[in-house]
Amino acid sequence: MPPGQRRATGLELGDGDFEIKYNRSGRPIRNCAGKKKSPGPDFVDLQALDDELSEFGDDLLLDDELRELEDEDEDEDEPPKKKRKIRVRSPSPTPPPLSPLPQQDPPSRPDSPEPLQPDTRPQLYLHDLEPINLTFNIAPGFSGPLKVQLDLSSVPLRSKSQKSLGTVGQPRKVESRQADNSKMGFLKLPPELRNKVYNLVFKDKSKFDFLSPANIQHSSAFLRSCKQIYEEGRTVLYGENIFYFARNKEMRRPFWAAERKEIGYKDLRLFLKTIGPSNVSYMRHLWLCFDDATPSSTPHLKRSEERRYVHDGHLIECLKALATQAQLKKVTLTFWGRRALAMTDARFLEYLCKLKADKVEMKQPVNDSYYWHAPSRIHEDSKAVVVKEVTRKQKLYVEE
Repeated sequence: MPPGQRRATGLELGDGDFEIKYNRSGRPIRNCAGKKKSPGPDFVDLQALDDELSEFGDDLLLDDELRELEDEDEDEDEPPKKKRKIRVRSPSPTPPPLSPLPQQDPPSRPDSPEPLQPDTRPQLYLHDLEPINLTFNIAPGFSGPLKVQLDLSSVPLRSKSQKSLGTVGQPRKVESRQADNSKMGFLKLPPELRNKVYNLVFKDKSKFDFLSPANIQHSSAFLRSCKQIYEEGRTVLYGENIFYFARNKEMRRPFWAAERKEIGYKDLRLFLKTIGPSNVSYMRHLWLCFDDATPSSTPHLKRSEERRYVHDGHLIECLKALATQAQLKKVTLTFWGRRALAMTDARFLEYLCKLKADKVEMKQPVNDSYYWHAPSRIHEDSKAVVVKEVTRKQKLYVEE
């Protein structure tokens, strides 16, 4: 339908103006545009309601006055209501007086006679009586009679049934027996003989090699017999033997770990921690062999420089413990590895030079896996510094 033409009326749409209006821009205008939306049936327009009530305000006032008059007439016809009294709680009656407290029985005195009880003790025999020794000191010139009254009820007696069972009603005092001097114990031996026993038990001609502990026996359990033997025997165990420590290139793992790791110098650190500082101070001869780790035992280390012993944290901690706790008489050092120890390894040389001993010795490795003809992997200048710094200026032990 073209714009501007009016739609014809019909029965279906009814009479009305259905012409579409347009604004200046040519857009159609809604019929409800600009008009206030009327409230629905569920809403009440209070403003419109107030306007309607204002028109009938006089009539409403008259109606209110009529209602008030009717209410007054109804009130006059009804009888007056009595005010309800509030119930007040009656006071409680006075309680009866309390009965007097029962008197407590006075404490029984020790000298007061106890009530007699039937004698329930077992039958006694004369041969069960223990001997009683009585001693009387009578002054000279005493002429009066001397009466002694014994109360057998307070004497500990044994019945026949108790004697047969080997039980005693009350504890008996047992006299201490004298020691049998005919038997000779180990601690009664002279110190010279005890030292010979300690040397036979604890001392070994070969060194204690922790890589192959063939000569490490369980004889050290003898130290746990008593404190005196422990104090005397540990000086021989740690002071008369040579302890050899080298890198353990075997691998192991705890049961909770999935990856095996090299042992290295962990056992040396554990050994020093287990025996304690007091026993470390008794060590006199120590042999240390420094070596690098292998690539197969340390796959987590990618570079050869990381596998050098100069970067091993466990070895450095062992050197710290030995420097502060040990009082060495002789220390033997063996240097091995891919690179020789140089002055550039200043950190490792610093901890190594803190060791102190009366004598320092350089040796080749003792394991067959090393080349015997190869020299020690240490530069001459580093070797001179180590020997000079480790050697104690004032000798601590007298040379034999």
